[in-house]
Amino acid sequence: MKAKANLFRTLLVLPVVLLAAVLAALLMASAPASAQEGSSFVYGTDPSDRQIGVLRDTNVEAAFSWPMDQTTITTDTFTLVKEGTTSPVEASLAYYSYCLAGDAPCSAVLNPNADLEANTTYTATLKGGENGIKDDPGAQMAGDYSWSFTTGDSTAPPETTITSAPCGPRQVDGGTYWWSPCEPTTSTSASIAFVSSKADSTFECSLDDAAFTSCTSPQTYSGLSDGAHAFRVRATDASGNTDPTPASTGWTVATPVDTTAPSVSEISPAPGATKVARGTDVVATFSEAMDPTTLNTSTFKLYKCSSTTSTTCPTQITDAPVKAGADGLSATLNPFGSTSTTLLPAKTKYKVVVTTGAKDVAGNALDQDPSTTGNQQKVAYFTTGGG
Repeated sequence: MKAKANLFRTLLVLPVVLLAAVLAALLMASAPASAQEGSSFVYGTDPSDRQIGVLRDTNVEAAFSWPMDQTTITTDTFTLVKEGTTSPVEASLAYYSYCLAGDAPCSAVLNPNADLEANTTYTATLKGGENGIKDDPGAQMAGDYSWSFTTGDSTAPPETTITSAPCGPRQVDGGTYWWSPCEPTTSTSASIAFVSSKADSTFECSLDDAAFTSCTSPQTYSGLSDGAHAFRVRATDASGNTDPTPASTGWTVATPVDTTAPSVSEISPAPGATKVARGTDVVATFSEAMDPTTLNTSTFKLYKCSSTTSTTCPTQITDAPVKAGADGLSATLNPFGSTSTTLLPAKTKYKVVVTTGAKDVAGNALDQDPSTTGNQQKVAYFTTGGG
């Protein structure tokens, strides 16, 4: 339930000399006067004695001067009671043995099952005596150790965590790591997953400094432009508390520049074909997706030749509509015109030309023979049958 950092575990990062000074100050500031006089077991508490405005979703922690017998620290020997009542608050309990490594005090943490009541005083008690808390050698506290605090009217805001994004985190040998610097991606799509420290949270997302809008995990995007992108997400719990420090991540899209010229990979009727049916359309298939606006009667042409043996074909059939395929990979020329139903003349030679004005979606002009200097158009011939 607790969202705020554990006070005593933050001491793990302090240098040894500074750690000793902080712990000494903590002892004097956190422990009540009676404890300083009567108990050497407890090093400090969080919340401290008589602290006010405590968050309602706080945990209650006691730090010890040396290792304790963990089996004696239970919800019977470590209790939290609301002022004016006698029944302990229902809670779970955990014991942390940091002092065994000499890094920080060992501690017991009481985690209430529900948020504490607002503006209410609570008393925490560590039970002493024969049936109370004992240290690792088995020595018992001479008497009970108690301290009190008063809650405020709010809970801690949720913490938002990104669990998956274009630049991490990634799982390596059982660990979770973020990689820096982030390598650019060629993908124009992204999916980001995230969680909140509070299960009842809702989320708001922002891409590239846009206003926050409602979202759910995972949040997906498509059609992203080249360049840097920044994503932020913040959680809001059921009490209306919003994470003041949204989780964020960033990445860069750098799609490869297409410099490859397209070509006609197949044409129908096949080049050199004879006895072609007089009602046949001419179809060009391309090596990659083409810009459909460049496939028209100016770039896909049909010429009638003077004879089946002539290579001179001066007459273009101009009423021959061209239609690009939906996927941009083909184009169809209708040699009969938009309204005519007349078949092509029998035993007549035709010349098909796809010019370099035809371009792919990246703007590269058609080049049927890259081994030759300059862009080359596609040329093919076929001859109709006599039927």
